[in-house]
Amino acid sequence: MERAYTIDSSRNFITVVNHLNDLAQSGDYVFRGYGKQSELLPGIIRDKDYTNLENRLLTDFERYGSNYFTANTPIDFMSYAQHFGLPTRLLDFTFNPFIALSFAIYNPKSSNYKDPDDKDYYYIRYASLSENICVPVIPLNDDIYQSKFIQTDSLATKSMQCIDSVTDLFGGNILGRNISSLTGFRGIDEIVDLQEKLRNQAILFVNPNQSNQRIIMQQGLFMFPYTLDKKAHIDILNKNSRVVMIHKSHRDKLIKYLDTMGYNTFRLMPDLSSICQAIKRRAIDDRTEKSEQFKKNK
Repeated sequence: MERAYTIDSSRNFITVVNHLNDLAQSGDYVFRGYGKQSELLPGIIRDKDYTNLENRLLTDFERYGSNYFTANTPIDFMSYAQHFGLPTRLLDFTFNPFIALSFAIYNPKSSNYKDPDDKDYYYIRYASLSENICVPVIPLNDDIYQSKFIQTDSLATKSMQCIDSVTDLFGGNILGRNISSLTGFRGIDEIVDLQEKLRNQAILFVNPNQSNQRIIMQQGLFMFPYTLDKKAHIDILNKNSRVVMIHKSHRDKLIKYLDTMGYNTFRLMPDLSSICQAIKRRAIDDRTEKSEQFKKNK
C-alpha cells in the first residue's frame, strides 16, 4: 500500500467518506487529523522547545491544577494536561476516522504555511495497531525501575519515571532484558514479537482510562513518543503510518456532512472554552460563505 493517498479537487467529496469508511471497517487502525505538517509534532516541541521544562511543567500542573481534576494514573494525569493546553509529549489519535477528519478540517486554509502542501491539503494520518504497540498504561520496566525509583504519590514524578522507562526501553538501553511487564505478555511468541517491534522502533500507543469527557467523546488514545528529536519522531511516524491527503475544496461539504453525523467541536470538545471557540469558528465560516456567495451573484 502506498504511504500517501491523495484526494484532489477533481474527486467528489464522498470519495473521502468512502475511503475512511473502508479504513474504519478493518478495525485495526487509529487516526490523527491535522491541517499542518507541524501538527505531527507533540506540543512540547511543536512551536517552541519545552523539552528541558517537561518536569517543571508537569510538577506545576499537579501543584496548581490538581483541585480541578481527578487522575489515578500518569497517563490520565498527562492527558488532562494535554487536553487543557499544557505542552506535553502526548500526541492525540482516535479510533474514529471521522473524528480525525473533523479536527483536520476545523480551520480554513490561508497562505501562511511553510510546507507547500499545507496550503491546499488536510491530512488524516493512520497507523495499524497490530503492526505497532498499544498498551493500557504507560510502560514501566519493573526489573530496572522499581528498585531505582523513589516511592511517591506524586503523579508528576510518576509520569517522569514512566518517560524515563519508555525512553530506555525504546532507545535500546535495556532491550533484551525481561520486558514482559511492558504489557503483561506471557507467551514467548508475543515477547519475541514485542522485541522485534522495539528494535524496529514501532509507534507506542497508550489507550488510557476513560477518565474525562474529552477522551470519551473523541474516542481517544495517545501516541507516546520515546524521542523528542523532531526528525527522529517524524521518521518513526513516516515508517509506521500512512496518510490521506484531502484537498481544501472539499472542506465545506465535509463540514456539513460531519455536522449531520454529530461530529463537530460542540460535541467533541465538551467544555465552555472550546464551545466558545467553535461558535466563533462557525460564525466566521458562515460569514465567509455568504460573502463569497454575494460576490458570485453580483
